[in-house]
Amino acid sequence: MANAVLINGNRFQSIGIDNFMFHGLAAHKGRNPQSREEINIQCRKVPVFKQ
Repeated sequence: MANAVLINGNRFQSIGIDNFMFHGLAAHKGRNPQSREEINIQCRKVPVFKQ
């Protein structure tokens, strides 16, 4: 049940478990550790645990 709510971008609250919500990460440049090639990382939303 919690996974379906988080995938939709909503906040999920459960008594005794606390809150889960999304935090947006901006697009940025990263580096491939094996080849040292610079890559672009797209913006995304990641679930975070909030007490």
